[in-house]
Amino acid sequence: MKIILTLREKEYLLEKRMSLKKAYQEIGISPESHLALRDGELMQDDEILKDDDRITIIPVISGG
Repeated sequence: MKIILTLREKEYLLEKRMSLKKAYQEIGISPESHLALRDGELMQDDEILKDDDRITIIPVISGG
């Protein structure tokens, strides 16, 4: 099993099934401050990552 998460220019390799929320914890980022896309579609935190997934993680920036 191979799942690749890409955040900016860095790739993280996960080798087991887990939820997106758990994947965030594994790589040490906050789910409240990031969004994830699979095949261009926004993902929910409870979605399960699948073998050969390539997930793009985008930091959420807010301003005032």
